[in-house]
Amino acid sequence: SVDLDGVQTNMAYIGIEDGRSPQEIIDRLASHDVHLLSVDEHTLRAVTHLHVDDGDIDASIAAFSSIQTP
Repeated sequence: SVDLDGVQTNMAYIGIEDGRSPQEIIDRLASHDVHLLSVDEHTLRAVTHLHVDDGDIDASIAAFSSIQTP
């Protein structure tokens, strides 16, 4: 979830709650050209910049959806 009124940064932190390792998720997303960093064993960090457009965000969302566990 995102608190859009409170957002003050271009960074998003993603909690891992399904038991997978950060590296597994990073590797699977990288195969979709989405690149993240791990913060710790339960958290990933995504960062946007001015060259990231709506299409890139949509592609990232699609990549996350495609790697979800059943």
